[in-house]
Amino acid sequence: MRAFNPLSVLPSRVEIMPPFDRSAVSSESASATAVSSGSVSASDVAVSSGSDVSAAEKNAGTADVGSVSVAAAIRRLKAAGKDVPESRSAFDADADAVSDENGASKKSGDDASARSGGCVAALRRWTQTFVEVLLVFGVFFAYGAWPIPDVNEQYYVGKAIHFWNPEWLAADPFLNSPDSHWLFYAAFGALSFFFSQNALVWAGRVLIWALTACAWVRLSRALIPRRWVAPLTAAAFAFYLESFHMAGEWIFGGVEGKGFAFPFVFWGLACFVEGKYNRAWILYGIGAAFHVLVGGWAVVASLGAWAVAAHFDFNATRRNGGETGETGAKSAKISFGERVKRRLRGFGGALLKTLPGLLVGGAIALIGVIPALKLDAGATAEVLARSREIYVFERLAHHLVASSLPWTFLLRFSLLTAAFGAAVVGTAALVRRSRRLEAAGGGEPLDAANPASEETSRRFLRATAFVGVAILIACVGLLIDFGSKRVASPETASSPIAVVYRSVAETFGLVDRFDDPRAAAGWLRYYWFRLSDWAVPFGLVFVVARSLTLFWRRFERRSVDGAASGRSFGAVVERRIAAALGWAAVGGLTYWLFRTGFEETARTLAAANAIPGTIPLPKPTEDVSFAATVVAFSGLLAALGVLAAAFGTLRREKKAAGENGSESGANVAKTTVCGRRTARSVATGWAFWCVVLLLVAPTWRLATFVNLRGTHTIPRSAPPKESIAEGWLDVCRWARDNTSPDAVFLVPRGCDSFKWEAQRAEVGSWKEIPQDARSIVRWFRDMERLYATPGTKRDSATRWTSPLVCVFAMRGREQILKQSAEMGYQFAILETPPYVLIAYPELMKNLEAFWKADEVYRNDQYIVLRLDKTAEIKETRKAAAEKGNAAAFSTAE
Repeated sequence: MRAFNPLSVLPSRVEIMPPFDRSAVSSESASATAVSSGSVSASDVAVSSGSDVSAAEKNAGTADVGSVSVAAAIRRLKAAGKDVPESRSAFDADADAVSDENGASKKSGDDASARSGGCVAALRRWTQTFVEVLLVFGVFFAYGAWPIPDVNEQYYVGKAIHFWNPEWLAADPFLNSPDSHWLFYAAFGALSFFFSQNALVWAGRVLIWALTACAWVRLSRALIPRRWVAPLTAAAFAFYLESFHMAGEWIFGGVEGKGFAFPFVFWGLACFVEGKYNRAWILYGIGAAFHVLVGGWAVVASLGAWAVAAHFDFNATRRNGGETGETGAKSAKISFGERVKRRLRGFGGALLKTLPGLLVGGAIALIGVIPALKLDAGATAEVLARSREIYVFERLAHHLVASSLPWTFLLRFSLLTAAFGAAVVGTAALVRRSRRLEAAGGGEPLDAANPASEETSRRFLRATAFVGVAILIACVGLLIDFGSKRVASPETASSPIAVVYRSVAETFGLVDRFDDPRAAAGWLRYYWFRLSDWAVPFGLVFVVARSLTLFWRRFERRSVDGAASGRSFGAVVERRIAAALGWAAVGGLTYWLFRTGFEETARTLAAANAIPGTIPLPKPTEDVSFAATVVAFSGLLAALGVLAAAFGTLRREKKAAGENGSESGANVAKTTVCGRRTARSVATGWAFWCVVLLLVAPTWRLATFVNLRGTHTIPRSAPPKESIAEGWLDVCRWARDNTSPDAVFLVPRGCDSFKWEAQRAEVGSWKEIPQDARSIVRWFRDMERLYATPGTKRDSATRWTSPLVCVFAMRGREQILKQSAEMGYQFAILETPPYVLIAYPELMKNLEAFWKADEVYRNDQYIVLRLDKTAEIKETRKAAAEKGNAAAFSTAE
């Protein structure tokens, strides 16, 4: 007997119609007349009258559950183009002509009721969608609403303002460098005419979050066609992206070019998983116009996923008979060459269908590609090689070079990728089980709303293939990075990995580019890990969401079945809750023991290895803390796995013993029931901790960010400590109020918000690296002159660790004055000297020379020096001249 599902009583398409007056016309006679005419089949009438139909008819769109009359069915069939005979038309006219007791025509009542009901339903749908978008917007706000300016906002927004107003900080070298994200600067920078500086940032943030929220809801419904799922998936996606990234990719931060690219990429990905390829390529092209790499990598991954989907579609077509209607068994006898020709012909036909979208999207992407290609125009090969080496290894290694990343970043992203693979395998098993239930008549029809349907599986195939290609792209980046290092190192040059790597490079004629890590910078600069950083969390979230949807539908079905059979559903739920609480206690205790043991061990080691006279570490380092977390959860999951395997083995042994007759029937039944209950208890523990890891952690993290928004925080571009940040803002305000607008400053390395807060130009900033080759080489030469520790080599670990005040002390006043005249900065902001300088009297003497001759302002954290006296001399002479003129005028009178 088919299990009852409470959702099956809902219509697949709601139509608001008045009840049919059965006193006027008999629906049975009407059905018989319609069927006997032969123009409309019995299944058509059955479908339109609300009878039970097959899943194939429902998926094909012929079923319309929810109709309440045969007359309405015939009207709908006529509208669909069915050939309805005159007798049918007469019946339809008679049915529509039936009047109520007031004599009014029911046809006009039907139309008015349908229109009003349709408007109400549409308004309700739009309201629900708006609220859902608003909730997703709130998630993005919680994660991205940092105080202004955020990490990159002074970089990109400053460029956008300067694009339309070149007089703003006209002496700043970075703002005058070539523009790489031309569309963003041109489109967003125009708003600077209407908004003040901070209001411009908030307008950009709201616009980006709103566009991304709309695109995310669209993407969520393309994969999970249920309302109110998008806010949950958005919260989980933001959590995994923020907590498990490998190369520092982020989406919900400040205003920049990629912030406007991601909404179009998400929208294009939604169209792609639905099979609307032409729309997807065009949307990807718009994303690439705003940010070349964000949109470009999405196109590469989608093309790979498109090839995978086309391969499976071709196999499905061949199994179903192919274009000639042959059966799978007959088509298997075709020669290999003929199969290849047919497959190539199929790929070619599919490519021709999607070629218009590729061409249009590529043309739109040229808006972003052409400015990027022009950056290296006119540079020599030597300058190009040096600029790429600087860009990859000196400045952006934390994004581009995996071998330079902390091992915790690599491990956590590997765990996330493994979780995605396990989720894909587990979901596939759930889908197969659901389909077996449908085939056995124990489940719901496989309509479009069923997560186990063919259409949903095709969409998830495209999404999973997209994530798989993203992981493959990241693996290529890892191979280039680690392989080149192994080939270059004498200790590992003969290792199997190095040999294979070199042979592959020689095969493709690229050995000169890949056998040296520095030469490999030309390839590593393309951000190989940017796509996988967000694609893997995206895939994990939606694959898990599909599994949870399958579980929920099965839970609904079982709850109704249990109520119908008289079983106590409440007792079952209580047992599950009790088991979950028990596993929570066991897991929490296990985690606490592992964590406490690791922390105590770390403290003991820190105290034992501490240098005499120094303070030992009060808490474990980040690496130790991360290791404790990984080991604790690994121990918990391993314990659950061992228990599950043990109980599974016990159940199989008991079952085999019962089949062999070695135990009595009562004992076999008893042990089987006990084994089943124990297995269910273990499954409950697994489910509980999976829910904790997949749902509770994102929700808790979101609540933490919401609480953070209500407290006083400092911009992420300012110095990290709040006390230092207050002093930093004070010195920026002094510079804005007491210096000329065309003044140029040198500020400490790492204080990134000076341009934004002080409204003054900088001679150079470590954060603001230009994008063209010649400017990159010139920028790095300036950074070495300004910030590098004097006397250290290029590969020294202490080359970039000295504060600016120490650099000034080591170089002396005479050398600094010469440098300021050559590089064109008039002011310098130094940190308050650290206590360590007290042990170096010569250095303190050099600093005192600065204090006596050049200091113009000081607070507890920073000191301002005026190094160029030209402007000061001019002002003094001007004041003296004015004073002399006034005295002469007075004497003349």
